[in-house]
Order: sequence, then structure tokens, then C-alpha cells
Amino acid sequence: MHFTNQEIFLFVALVPLLIVVGRKLRGKNAATPKAEHETQQAGYPPELKRKISIGRYADGETVLLAAFDSDVEANIVKGLLIDNGIYVEIRDEIIGATRFNYSYAVGGVKLFVHRSEIAVAQQLLTEHTQISSFEAKEWQPRLCPQCNSDMLTYQKYHPASALLLFLGAPFLPVRARRWVCLKCGHKWKE
Repeated sequence: MHFTNQEIFLFVALVPLLIVVGRKLRGKNAATPKAEHETQQAGYPPELKRKISIGRYADGETVLLAAFDSDVEANIVKGLLIDNGIYVEIRDEIIGATRFNYSYAVGGVKLFVHRSEIAVAQQLLTEHTQISSFEAKEWQPRLCPQCNSDMLTYQKYHPASALLLFLGAPFLPVRARRWVCLKCGHKWKE
């Protein structure tokens, strides 16, 4: 690839200039570690902020509470614990978010709590799993009446609506409101 003199000038002269300007701008508005820590604590309840400010967690005695397959599950539980005034650390979150198949190699995304709050955290975690669990009777998957497959799709509009639109007619939605089995092709309405 051949570059013109103008392109070389722009690259040699302007790119370093843009780097310097970016560093100056970032330097003025860059958050200090203390400011970043305060910003992170903005969503914490007042009770937890008070515990942090008096140095309750300064000794660093944390204990593994649970390990999760994904960072999403870990963050949901972290939110639950923080809302109840328990400080939580998440470890191996990045590998769980970016390379979830490697998450098993490091033991999952881990939640750590302070040693003094482990019993309360375990109790909250137990209560939460009991709330989120449900009996199989409450929810049944929809199945095809002919082949009992669960590979279904719902058609809100009849495919003829798209054909009419393609032929230049104004969009006149022909409602289908039916289930279609992707395995056997059976169609039915409920």
C-alpha cells in the first residue's frame, strides 16, 4: 500500500498531537482512586457506607460465600447482599464475563463476604433460592398436540400479510394468532 505525502504528514504530525491533547484532557478530568471508590459506593445503603467508613472491612478477612457459572448470577446475588447491608467482593468476574467457558477452570465467579457476616449472608442466599424456586405444577412448557415437541413458534400475523405488502398493497395485517410446531409443521390456535 502506498501513502501520499499528505497522509504521511497527517499521521506523523497530527496523531502525536491528538495523543498529547487527549492526555491533557484526561488528566484534568481523571478520577482519583478515592473518587472512583466513592463513585462505586454511591448505590450502597447508608448502613453499609457507615460500616465501610469506620473501617469494619479493613482487615480483609473475607470468606468464600458462593461460586457462580456467570457474572450475571454473581451480580444479582451481590445486589441482594448489598441491599441488606453486607459488603461483597466479586472475584474472577472478568473471566466469567468474557470467557465464560474458562470460568470453570478458575472455579467460577466467586463471591466473598467478611468473616463476621458469613452466617447472615448464607441465610439470605438460602432464603433467596427458596423464593426464586417454583414447583413444576405452576409452569408447564407448551407442547405440540400432535408430536409433543417443545420446538414451537407463535405467529402473530399470517405470512400472507407480508406478501400483500410486497405486492404494493398497504399493510393490512391479517392476524393469524396461532402456534406452529417447527418439528412437524402442525398449526393450531388456543
